[in-house]
Amino acid sequence: QNKSLLTEIESQNVVMYKQKTENDTLLLHQKKLELAIKDAAKLSLSNFKVAAFREKKSGKELETEKARNAQKLKVSFSVNGNSIAKTGKKVFYIQVLDQKNTVLGENKLIEFENDKALVYSFIVAVDFQGKPVNVYGVLNSDGNEFKKGTYFVNFFDKQEIMGSASVTLE
Repeated sequence: QNKSLLTEIESQNVVMYKQKTENDTLLLHQKKLELAIKDAAKLSLSNFKVAAFREKKSGKELETEKARNAQKLKVSFSVNGNSIAKTGKKVFYIQVLDQKNTVLGENKLIEFENDKALVYSFIVAVDFQGKPVNVYGVLNSDGNEFKKGTYFVNFFDKQEIMGSASVTLE
């Protein structure tokens, strides 16, 4: 009886070992799939643009390349469609840098949970519903003249830079 029980225990151990190996393999596949879904659910941005404008007394805006005429910088970008991304309000941070790498605009600091921080010029929010959407934002000069030179604009989704654009004013 003992030999018979030992044989049965050994065969059960083999079955349990095979099952444990299969479970470990399935857990590894599950983790890989979870990472793939997380990556696929990220939003992607495109069509980054920035342009300087001046406003006429009539309220009409004209694009300009002259620093002395520029009253505002308008930025735009597209949020690409993504059917598996979480829907709802999305906030994007826009950072406008002048020639001395000074952040223009609100110049506010936001800290993220992973001990990272970002100084931004302004934020734009959009109600994302899984479909492509164009987003616009404006940085007004607020009485401070734009100086000649190149202005760099960085577009962030939380602390991750999604793209950049620049405009040169004469």
